[in-house]
Amino acid sequence: MTKKILLITTDFPPIISSGVFRNIKFIKYLSRYDYSFVVLTPFRKKSRPSPEFRDENLLEEIPHNTIIKRVKNSLKEKIEETFEELKLSRFLRLFYLTDGDLFNLRKLIKRGEEIIKEERIDLVYVSMPGFATNSMIGRALKKRFRVPMILDFRDPWIDNAFIEYETIIHYWMNKYLEKKAIMEADGIIVVTKGHKEILKRRYGEFRKKIIVINNGYDEADFKNFDRKEKGSIFNITYTGVFYGYKPEREKKYKKLLREIYNIGKYYPYRVRKDEINTHTPYYFFKALKVLFERSPQLRSRIRINIAGGEYIIFKKLAEELGIGGNVHFYGQVKHSEIIKLLSKADLLLYVLLSKTENNRSGYCVPGKTYEYLRSGKPILALVPEGDAKDILEEAGTAFFADPTSPEEIADLLERLYQHHIQGGIPVQPNWEFIQQFERSRQAKKLAEFLDQILEQAKNPSSQ
Repeated sequence: MTKKILLITTDFPPIISSGVFRNIKFIKYLSRYDYSFVVLTPFRKKSRPSPEFRDENLLEEIPHNTIIKRVKNSLKEKIEETFEELKLSRFLRLFYLTDGDLFNLRKLIKRGEEIIKEERIDLVYVSMPGFATNSMIGRALKKRFRVPMILDFRDPWIDNAFIEYETIIHYWMNKYLEKKAIMEADGIIVVTKGHKEILKRRYGEFRKKIIVINNGYDEADFKNFDRKEKGSIFNITYTGVFYGYKPEREKKYKKLLREIYNIGKYYPYRVRKDEINTHTPYYFFKALKVLFERSPQLRSRIRINIAGGEYIIFKKLAEELGIGGNVHFYGQVKHSEIIKLLSKADLLLYVLLSKTENNRSGYCVPGKTYEYLRSGKPILALVPEGDAKDILEEAGTAFFADPTSPEEIADLLERLYQHHIQGGIPVQPNWEFIQQFERSRQAKKLAEFLDQILEQAKNPSSQ
């Protein structure tokens, strides 16, 4: 008998994001285990996000019996458009104690109630980010209909290094909501061991609820993967999103605010004190400058390909450092084009934020990691100690340098280039390890967890 899941998510096609792929791949492969989905998601105007961040073809991967319910939020859009016109968007965020979709909360809960009645839903599956709104919808539906609720943390919530709360009050509100969601959930999924350890320390009494199901890659996406022959140009490719770049002038501006108002600890409020410039090309670009100053002849032999966003600020940084002619930005491209870029690369660039306290950033493993590994290509990994480095080391395809040392990165880059022209960069992929991250295997693990949760809901005494 088919079991029906109500998926509550902010990220769903045709929007492109890393979270979209986790959602659609689970829907695709869970159909093998007699699960079908009804998706509850906010309606997004075609101008939000821009057309470059949309891919209508992604909907073709979803089984035909998947039902998608999109809920419009005209009030939120009207308010945001008004504040944008007045150039007061930052001020508006002061009123978002959690996230902007709370404007739509009542409508989303009502639509969820209708879906549960109409479709006889067996389980509510909350995919986050969209932390506050999505978890509050799930909690409301669980309470009213007594259906089990799963939380899927695609990213950490209050421990997220990239969330900058407007004030410490906003942080406290989110901390409270995270605790309520954890307490009321029947099962909790995280994507890294590091995040699981964080939640176990904070919510020890609920640790048995928590499992790790990593992100992954879909073998079907690589069916036409064509390894290119070595050419005269050394192609270094990065796919995905950069986060958190803070130019020096912005740092000085915030320092001045702290000195004048003494409010730097509380506005804006960031719970983690990480070196976030390492999750950008900032140090890599500086390393390129060092390399070209040492070996000017390499300037005409190295090309950097970056796909995943319109990074005007990084284009400007490349020009300022004198490497603009070597760096090519593709903007947001379709996923099929990402796979083609991976196939044409000689080296893949991998950057990750570096934790300044004890230098460990164990909770963060970008979704791109697994497609990088499946490509079998060598990886220039600028990462701290943690889950990501552990995975890359075990996979056997990565070469590491200090994420904050342009000189060390330049040294490694030059050695890798020499290997490239002398026959190829030596890598020995550990395929047995890498294949555990294939999406169909991840879906099997999820199906077993969902079966367990549904059985416990039917027989509470079995818990």
